[in-house]
Amino acid sequence: MSAEQPEFTHEIKILPSYDHRDDPNDHRGAGGAELVLILRGPLGAIVAKVNTGWVTRPLIGHYMPGLKRQNRRDKPGVDARLTDVYPSGAYVGSHSYVPRDNCTDANGPCDWLGGAVCYGDGSYTMADEILRLLIEQGSDAVFTRLEELYRSWIADRPVVMVGGAS
Repeated sequence: MSAEQPEFTHEIKILPSYDHRDDPNDHRGAGGAELVLILRGPLGAIVAKVNTGWVTRPLIGHYMPGLKRQNRRDKPGVDARLTDVYPSGAYVGSHSYVPRDNCTDANGPCDWLGGAVCYGDGSYTMADEILRLLIEQGSDAVFTRLEELYRSWIADRPVVMVGGAS
């Protein structure tokens, strides 16, 4: 690879769903599994998340009688609200090893940078574009877009001073 074409690695992970509705320790909520596409380069990572709506048990379990044709959303044990909403784009974010212009304060340990401190930026609205690319063109198109975001959100942003050091 040339200096202008950094070497990238691609990873796809599925983060498990969670269901704390019956938790005796009073944890709250339930959520579906997340599909995560991770592009890593020498300067950091770009991460895109998609909410799948895949849950361990239905959030509701209504059966809708009287239908001649039963769609997936109407089957017993399927939460009809989930099939209307998911999958949905969740988030696209940058994770830089060093502070860059317009990045948030340091966060760490960063799951996407091997536990290192990272400086980030991101977009919730861009996640819909990633989902559309994934559905229409597949993961290769998503990773091509994540490479473009890597360049604009990480590689092309100047390093900034934080507390007297960069």
